[in-house]
Amino acid sequence: MDESHLAECIKDLEQGRFDLATISEWQAKRLDEEYNWDNVAEKYSSLFKDLLNKK
Repeated sequence: MDESHLAECIKDLEQGRFDLATISEWQAKRLDEEYNWDNVAEKYSSLFKDLLNKK
């Protein structure tokens, strides 16, 4: 991302070209799904199983 692209993104935000409420809801849902403890534990379990199988 260069300076002009960043400036364009900031301008778009300032002019309301994005629905920030919808983006915020989407991000909160994505974070909740991706980083809940069950998912984190499953990823670690899978990683350890993969590491053990490589020996």
